[in-house]
Amino acid sequence: MIVDNNFFNIKNQITLSIDKINLVSLFFKNTILLLTRRTLLGNLWLIIKPAFPLATFTIVFGFFFELNSSETPYLIMLTSAYVCWAVFDDTLYWTTRTFEANKKIQKKISLPFLLLPLGSSFVGLVMMFVSLFFLISALFYYVFFENYSLNFGILNLLMFLLSVLIVYLLALGIGLFTSILNAKFRDTKFSVKIILSGIMYLTPVMYPIDKIPESFQSLYFFINPIAAPVITSKYSITNNMENIPYEYLIYSFIISLIFIFIGFYFYMRNIKNGLTIN
Repeated sequence: MIVDNNFFNIKNQITLSIDKINLVSLFFKNTILLLTRRTLLGNLWLIIKPAFPLATFTIVFGFFFELNSSETPYLIMLTSAYVCWAVFDDTLYWTTRTFEANKKIQKKISLPFLLLPLGSSFVGLVMMFVSLFFLISALFYYVFFENYSLNFGILNLLMFLLSVLIVYLLALGIGLFTSILNAKFRDTKFSVKIILSGIMYLTPVMYPIDKIPESFQSLYFFINPIAAPVITSKYSITNNMENIPYEYLIYSFIISLIFIFIGFYFYMRNIKNGLTIN
């Protein structure tokens, strides 16, 4: 791709992105097609994708390993954490495939390149709403049929939204790196998927944080910035606000901003230098 470097001036790109902000929906649709096109079930995969792991984890950890709490049903603990994890997982994975999704239009010189990864990243937010549907369904069942007491206030909502924002920014920041790498090396997306699977089991999504040795938890939060937002998401729904790791949540937020800024620089530098898309 041979381009005029002046076109990639930050000011020009921001102006073009604002003028053509409506293209975000096109980039989003192109990414969704990677999941649904040429499939038998089509858009049902948007529901099946989170439903299958939720059902599996509930059976394995909720019943076989008996991680049910006397106060909070396991399904609520799982889904409240999985909503946050789904944002990180799907945002990073589908942002990685940005150029693959938009390969038919990516050589147009007037393309607002800043909007490409943004449009792809919105898939993660869509999957969040699908996972949120399962969470609300679980809450509805236990509140109305199992007499579960739900105490959810403004602070709970704010902390939940903050945890989602942090993981989204972190995933988007990392995705700016991996989208460029995947444009050059198509096995990047497979590596990202494998790594995400490993990180999920290293993050307290399907098990409580107390399964991590207390002496190791400080280092654990330091090397796994996803953990604090996931725990915050879980505790904000289950009204366990006093145990939210606020200091590590701030650390995760800072890390996410660092990845956004460095990822933005890396992304635009490679575009400006003439990214060769395989």
